[in-house]
Amino acid sequence: MKLKKVLAGVLAASSALTLAGCGSDTSSTSKSTSSKSTSSGAATSGTSSAATSGTTSSATSNATSDTTSGGSSDEWFDTSIKGLKVDESKIKPGMKLTVLTNRTDRVEGTGNGYFKEMVKPFEEHYGVTVEITADSDATAVKQKITSNLEGCTDVMWIPSMSVAKAAEYFESVGTVGELSNYTDITNKCIGEGDNALVYGVPTGCNADGIVYNKKIWDAAGITESPASPSEFVADLKKIKETTDSTPILCCYTDKEQWVLAKYILLAPGSSGDPYYKTKLLVNGGDLFVEGEPYYEMAHMLFEVYSNDDIHEAGASADWQQCKALVAEDTVATVVSGSWAVEQFVLGGKEAGYDEEELKKITLLPPPYTAPDGKRYASVGADTLWGINKTISDDQKELAKAFVKWWVEKSPYAKDEGFIPVLNTATIEDYPESLQSWSDIEYFSNAQTPAAISTTWDDIDKASAVLVEADPDGTNYKNKIAELALRHGTEEEFKAILKECNEKWATARDADKNLKAFLETEESKAYIDERFAKKANF
Repeated sequence: MKLKKVLAGVLAASSALTLAGCGSDTSSTSKSTSSKSTSSGAATSGTSSAATSGTTSSATSNATSDTTSGGSSDEWFDTSIKGLKVDESKIKPGMKLTVLTNRTDRVEGTGNGYFKEMVKPFEEHYGVTVEITADSDATAVKQKITSNLEGCTDVMWIPSMSVAKAAEYFESVGTVGELSNYTDITNKCIGEGDNALVYGVPTGCNADGIVYNKKIWDAAGITESPASPSEFVADLKKIKETTDSTPILCCYTDKEQWVLAKYILLAPGSSGDPYYKTKLLVNGGDLFVEGEPYYEMAHMLFEVYSNDDIHEAGASADWQQCKALVAEDTVATVVSGSWAVEQFVLGGKEAGYDEEELKKITLLPPPYTAPDGKRYASVGADTLWGINKTISDDQKELAKAFVKWWVEKSPYAKDEGFIPVLNTATIEDYPESLQSWSDIEYFSNAQTPAAISTTWDDIDKASAVLVEADPDGTNYKNKIAELALRHGTEEEFKAILKECNEKWATARDADKNLKAFLETEESKAYIDERFAKKANF
């Protein structure tokens, strides 16, 4: 299959050259995924959804289908998989593992308790207890980690922080070479090629895209996915003209500002270039250039928010409420990645819609055509599991066993609509919403040289641009949204991005680490081979 072939090829190239730190300030790919990062956590903060029919029993049966009681690592894990290595001799019955997730909708108290059932096979195999709590507030979690790491859980999701900072608080779980069957493990790693040390393992993987109600889009007579931001906005206008549905929800409230970042996170993946962000460092170009991905996705945000007739009044719908609105055909579209499809489907089930009807909720690929005429989407980590550096050696082995089990054996990815972390997966293992993207090529981002593995993060922070990070009320994404909502001009929009370009360029030019790297003969040959300018970037 084309998907499998393309992804495998890029991952093979990435084993020698992997992106270390490009996604460290976001949630989903970069990631291009930034993280590809707090995406599901932000989406589920404060959720109190009831358990959906069949979810828990499915998780239990799937997880136990290949479980043995007791035994060695050879019996428990597939030894042919290049993944986490665990010294099981240090894991003793009666041990307790504490875990912090961002999925407030899947723990008891705030959610449906899915995780309690899901981890039972792991607990039974080792004779241990796993206690999972949840907090989706990235700022609060980061503060807990940086102020009192010893008071944190054994395993925890890694909030937005640079890769260098992550290495201060989390245990290295192996090298890129040792974990080569895991996708996007370079999101938090330091070093070069196969020897780079990995500090975070994906909980699941996403593809960038846009959630939509296919029934509404079909009713509007739209039969092909938009191939550019302008086509996307034109399709939304057509939905307004031909249906009774709200074309798109913006969900722009103090609590839901993170939604703005989802527009920008479409950019690197839609470029089709595994070195997209690295080239922006070493080639010295502006971040936002008309016709190129970052600019075009920022402009799409501006256009969507500028058109009052295609989004909800005030652009202030609540994220949780919008799940049911999509299911009931009131809303046609929400900009969010593949991770969100399952949440919208579950929201529809809770509203009383049957599973067959909810197949109408699926995913559009990023509306952008790369310079080579093709369309792409990157596959990258959602959130990352990190292991607390302060816990005992025995606890670290139990923690590693848990993360290994989560990635290699648990039903989490399948049940929750994520792409499997194991890169041995085929297209049939992908969420149904992605299996129909026959004309889209998937790829995983490549690794930057070790010498500049943290440079993107350093420049992003020094410039205060925070290209892909969740908005804080003053970020350029906030400025674009608020300008659009008050019907500001195109010139004002361009002025916002011009300021970002200037701040970024100043910080990049002042970065001593990047300057030193660019002056070496080795780096010049390296750049000529891998980062030479192509097409528009």
